Amino acid sequence: ARLSMFEARLTRPRPHLDDKVLTAWNGLMIGAFARASFVLGVLVEGGSKHGAPYLEAAARAARFIRSALWKPGTKTLLRRYRDGQAEIEAYAEDYAYLIFGLLELFRADPRAEWLEWAIELQHRQDELFWDDEAGGWFSTTGQDPTVLLRMKEEYDGAEPSASSLSVMNLTLLSHLHEHPGWSAKIE
Repeated sequence: ARLSMFEARLTRPRPHLDDKVLTAWNGLMIGAFARASFVLGVLVEGGSKHGAPYLEAAARAARFIRSALWKPGTKTLLRRYRDGQAEIEAYAEDYAYLIFGLLELFRADPRAEWLEWAIELQHRQDELFWDDEAGGWFSTTGQDPTVLLRMKEEYDGAEPSASSLSVMNLTLLSHLHEHPGWSAKIE
C-alpha cells in the first residue's frame, strides 16, 4: 500500500528541536502579549478579563528572564537559556527588546517593578553600548577579543535595530523618569 504524504512525512527523521530561550525574542514577546492584554481591556483593578491570559504570560516571561538571565549583583543580562544554563552576555538588542517589553508590560500592569527594572536595564545598556563620539548603541560591548569590529545596526530589518528601539524606549522613559542625558541620546 502506498503511504499518503502525511504518513510518509511521519516516517522521516525529525529535525533538531531548537528549544533555547533568547532574551531579545522574549522581550518582543513580552511586549506583544502585554499590548494584547492592554488592547483587550485588562485593568489590574477590575474591568474586562479577555486579555488576562496575555498579561499573565507576559508577566511570567518577564519574571523568568529576571530570575534566570539577570544577575543583579553584577548587573549582567545574559542572552540565552537552555537546559538550566544561562550563558553569553547580552547584546544591545537583548537590552533594547527587553526594555521595550517591560515598558509595554508597565502600561498594561502599572507595577513599579516593571518600570524600575526597565530603568535599571536602560542605564546598563547605556554604560555598555552607548557610542559617546557618534551617538547610537553599538551591538556588542567590545570586550570580546574574537569580535574584530564593533558595529552598530543603523537600519531596521525584519526586527527593529537596537538603536531605533532604544530611542523609542527612551522617549517613553523620559516622560516617566527624569534623567539628564536621555534627551541628548534621543536626538
